[in-house]
Amino acid sequence: MATVLENAKHRSRIPVYTSGCVTKNREGKELAEIEGMRELGVKMLTDDGDTTGDPAVLLRAMQYATEFGMFFASHCEVPELAGPRALNEGVMSYRLGIKGSPACAEEIIIDRDIRLARAAGAHVHIQHVSSKLGMETIRWWKSRGDVKVTAEVAPHHLLFTDEHIGDYDTNYKMNPPLRTQADCDALLAGSSTAYSTSLLPTTPRTLPSKKPRILSARPMASPASIRPLSRSITTSSSPENLGGTWW
Repeated sequence: MATVLENAKHRSRIPVYTSGCVTKNREGKELAEIEGMRELGVKMLTDDGDTTGDPAVLLRAMQYATEFGMFFASHCEVPELAGPRALNEGVMSYRLGIKGSPACAEEIIIDRDIRLARAAGAHVHIQHVSSKLGMETIRWWKSRGDVKVTAEVAPHHLLFTDEHIGDYDTNYKMNPPLRTQADCDALLAGSSTAYSTSLLPTTPRTLPSKKPRILSARPMASPASIRPLSRSITTSSSPENLGGTWW
């Protein structure tokens, strides 16, 4: 972390910030060295890629780090429910014969982590919201006014649905998965405060059949695909309909 920040200080033309893990190795069991990261200038803590599994550990981290002005970003997913992460559980997953990831796997943790933030007086940022109920949950908590919660939506969740996965098209595989048109519409009209994506390195794969390919392929996301998606959102939707600001 120190190396990244030092390199950015000398080479980058823009401010560069880095986040730190909530728990060691993102395992959700033991708190990471939060004090050391704070001294390096880290402001955001997250186990992104995984949910902080133990709510007691996350609550303790929130209570401790909030005193130093740090905030939390939550990757919301119950791994036991999320399944193979290939696509949304619904008509399309049944049609393709693949066990899907139900929206409730995300929605349960959205509510849990906001409740923990309220109990600790912390600021929590909900990452890559993908479902209508998830957005409604965030909106309800924001309307109460007794917890600091922000959220983000990825461009592809605003433009595509699980129908686009078609004939096992891995270009539309991501985590959280693309969901229904109703979810897409709700996200466009929602109250998220940022639009963002996590970019992962991907490698083309050649497999003998389409079904194994979609189960093993890496999620879609690349700078080449995200930039035109973002332009499409900003040119086809008014700021009022998007309901957020860019970070």
